[in-house]
Amino acid sequence: AEVWRNTDPGRTGLLKEAFRMGFNFDQYAAYLWKMPLMFVENEKGTYVNAQGCSLEKIHQGELSGVSINPTNMRWAVQQLFTEGRLKPGYVEVRSIDGQLPEYRLASAAFWVGILYDSEARKLAFNLLGTLSAADREQLWVETSQRALKTEFKGLKVREVAEELVHASVKSLKKRGKNEEVYLAPLVENVRAGLCPAEKILESFSTKGGGNVLELLKGEV
Repeated sequence: AEVWRNTDPGRTGLLKEAFRMGFNFDQYAAYLWKMPLMFVENEKGTYVNAQGCSLEKIHQGELSGVSINPTNMRWAVQQLFTEGRLKPGYVEVRSIDGQLPEYRLASAAFWVGILYDSEARKLAFNLLGTLSAADREQLWVETSQRALKTEFKGLKVREVAEELVHASVKSLKKRGKNEEVYLAPLVENVRAGLCPAEKILESFSTKGGGNVLELLKGEV
């Protein structure tokens, strides 16, 4: 998390604007319009360095041989790497990348339970949505370091996690597709107060005897 937060802060992390009251699709598009790009397609159909130009600057003619076309607009959408982002047809939650198979299913089920249910969304906003931008950023940093043990300005992350997991289970049961079974790893982690990384470290020291090769082979 520490490496990713400092890889390209201009296009990663939390999209502060998204938490403002009244934030809408037009404002999201305006954000993308001004965001510096990494690469674009030129008029010959060749992939080239964008030299830090945004769609706005390309539109103003600041990048020779490059124009606004469907490919460059699509690439602009794909070059925003915030923790949550809009893609054509869906919302992508990026903070669950790179998990073990059981956590991939659990994470997807958790977010379905939260995002597809109005009561669960309201609960999530009441728990976390009113934090200031600075507090939200600091909480994000601290949870990446202390996980469920994090306490921040009276907020206990483990208790928040318990409420949200419970809400997700409840809404998935309402959907009636038996999807709540996929939440079992999250339910167990919250009960134990451990995140996936801590469980790996625990296995590394207790079962693997500190052997990195055994850890990499998945035998711990």
